[in-house]
Amino acid sequence: MGNTPPSGESIIRAVIERYSRLDSYCDRGAVYGESRTDGPYAEVTFETAYVRPNLFRFAFESPHPFPALSHLIWRCVVGCDGTRSYLRIEPPGKPADLRFEDNVATVVAGATGVSGGSAHTIARLLLGTVGGLSLTDLRDWTISGSTVVDDIACHQLVGKHPFGHEWELVVERDSLLLRSLSDGTQRQVRQDIHVDGEIQPETFRAPERPQP
Repeated sequence: MGNTPPSGESIIRAVIERYSRLDSYCDRGAVYGESRTDGPYAEVTFETAYVRPNLFRFAFESPHPFPALSHLIWRCVVGCDGTRSYLRIEPPGKPADLRFEDNVATVVAGATGVSGGSAHTIARLLLGTVGGLSLTDLRDWTISGSTVVDDIACHQLVGKHPFGHEWELVVERDSLLLRSLSDGTQRQVRQDIHVDGEIQPETFRAPERPQP
């Protein structure tokens, strides 16, 4: 960004460009409810893996929101093995359901709501075929401050959603990798991010169909 101080808009554009050029990506993270009064509680835990151009896997677990029933866990994995896109959902105590689709956008959409939006966030940045709300659809991005995450200097940014509420992002200053996103109701946090490294092809293998 040269010697000119960056603006919020220029950082967002640079983040989108950065993800569009990645050869591989992986992370793990969690989604937390912003309005909970009983302290931090991971409503979703997830892992992401991607290799250009279309190998993708996003897996998450979502425990029951009532702590006494937190042993009841929804499990889901969506992805593309390079040929087929798949969505596998396993409700607690019930058989898993597996379906295949023609494109990865369909399976990501199927997992977006139940994953607290986390299935869509990085898929939208990495995969050109995934539509829906983009960071560029938010307006008036500003730098609201700075912070340090895992000893890495980060920008804090605020942008306005088309419906009027604000989103808050934390982005690594030098690498431009997204560390957290909050829409006011839920906060996605990402860690153990690795880019442009080797990921084994077996990671993206489609699940087997459940036995009758």
